[in-house]
Amino acid sequence: MNNALFLDDWTVDAVEKPDRKTYRIKARYDTLPDACPKCGSVGRLYKWATIPTEYLDAPVHGRRTIIVVEKQRLRCRECGATFMQPLPDMDPKRSLTKRAVEYIAEQALYDTNLSVARTLGVQEKTVRQIVDEANAEREANHRISGPLILGIDELVLQGEPRAILIDVGHGRILDILPDRTIGLVHRWLSWLPDRERVHIVTTDMWNPYREATYAALPNAVIVADKWHVQKKIGEAVDKVRNRLARNLSRAQRRKALRGRRLLLTHRGRLSPRAAFVLDGWLKNNPVLNDAWEMKEMLYGLWDAPDRANAEALFAEMKESIRPSVAEEFGEFCRTIDNWYAEVFAYFDHRQTNATTEALNGVVKIANRAGRGYHFKQIRARALFAPRRANPVMVCEECLGRFDPQHLPMLTVGWHPRICPTCMAFNVPGWVKPHGRSTPKSE
Repeated sequence: MNNALFLDDWTVDAVEKPDRKTYRIKARYDTLPDACPKCGSVGRLYKWATIPTEYLDAPVHGRRTIIVVEKQRLRCRECGATFMQPLPDMDPKRSLTKRAVEYIAEQALYDTNLSVARTLGVQEKTVRQIVDEANAEREANHRISGPLILGIDELVLQGEPRAILIDVGHGRILDILPDRTIGLVHRWLSWLPDRERVHIVTTDMWNPYREATYAALPNAVIVADKWHVQKKIGEAVDKVRNRLARNLSRAQRRKALRGRRLLLTHRGRLSPRAAFVLDGWLKNNPVLNDAWEMKEMLYGLWDAPDRANAEALFAEMKESIRPSVAEEFGEFCRTIDNWYAEVFAYFDHRQTNATTEALNGVVKIANRAGRGYHFKQIRARALFAPRRANPVMVCEECLGRFDPQHLPMLTVGWHPRICPTCMAFNVPGWVKPHGRSTPKSE
């Protein structure tokens, strides 16, 4: 019979199908040891008995696969010791093949532990133990280096805020920290290999991130994420709306809540019907109209062509805050003043944390997919699950992003990529010093 197991030195005697969801393969391993593992005698072994043993294999054709092995028991004529025939393709700690263990470790990065356990017919505890061992090995081999553009944000896992660090240029997660304290973030940044390569750090408006970055990466430019700034604008509008809602009836408050999305949507993105409804609402509420106009003025800040124009618009906006909304928008302006350099650095570099937010969503989906995951397993799923390759490169000179696949005339194998913006050569990898080549000259 053909070797249906596709394993070397195995003979398959029978393949049974006891039901529609199971394969049962009877097989034997043809290689016997020649030396006694106890006394070391060679050629003094003889067969003592066979013991049928079942091992679970990785699924075949979507079926649960069981290998029944006639495991040979051997005895030494010199010392009288008995031992079992070693099976190098079987896991020494479990009744599983090694490729079944590999299957579990890989599949658990995509699917829930319980689903993987049901597919193979093992306990969920077994899957969890295998995954923890695999993640420990992955962690030991995990290597990162400082990206050109680093994103720092937070996400809530298991009810606790965690810091997440992203290579913004290449759209990949570098790490997720157990918390977001300044000490932990500073330590991670200080230990980051090649941290001198980091030119820009995009972050939300959380002061410990800023302090840790200035301390560990003094030459990097911090850019406050514009989406977090716009969120602050929306919070100011919400505070005005909530203040006004306190004097309304219950039915009117429900109506005000339904209109929240209309208030926060930019004028240019409203449909004609939505614009008509909002116009009628604002005409009947002058204070809300003041808040909405301030919001639109601030949203327009991001359309400024350069930093000087943006700063002039912001100064004009601060002077034109109306008394009816001075409390809420005055607080917003004080926040911007505290983050002035970081907020307006956006107009010099045009970088945001949008990639970081997108990857935050991926991690949250992985967290919601199963119950009972501890933080280390959620982190491992985020770091080690294979993602679609991102072909985008970041230029070492201008920090612009471009897709080398769209430049066939400039891309040949591992040869330099040429940035279409500044025409600089980008030669990732092959100019780095290593043992097989001469280090790059200074």
